[in-house]
Amino acid sequence: MDTNIFKSKGYFLTVVIIGSVLAGVLTALFLGAGATELGYVAVGGIGSALVVVGTYTLGRRYGHPHSHAVAEAAISLGVLYLIAVSFRLLTEYGERSFFEVVFALGALIVGSLAFVAAIAVLGRYNASPS
Repeated sequence: MDTNIFKSKGYFLTVVIIGSVLAGVLTALFLGAGATELGYVAVGGIGSALVVVGTYTLGRRYGHPHSHAVAEAAISLGVLYLIAVSFRLLTEYGERSFFEVVFALGALIVGSLAFVAAIAVLGRYNASPS
């Protein structure tokens, strides 16, 4: 009898989300956060967990091996981290307003996705026979 709880996707998703939120909340408490910051951390933890698990799930659904799906999920987590750090640096230490930074990062993300989509379309359109 197999008793591995991570075979079920529901259990795995629950453990990942709880782990993400708990890690963020404990870090925020350690740094002396108030109730408002704890709420932001909880929402951010849930959001980042859903992005990472969603990336992994999409990778597996489209036939990628487990190792590739894990690497894709790690890359998506790294991108989220870079966005968060950039946002913090630009709003806290830069001379830009909240809306300017959100607009600039949003434009960068949309532009990057459009670039990747164009590469994917061109790769399918003009694929060389193997």
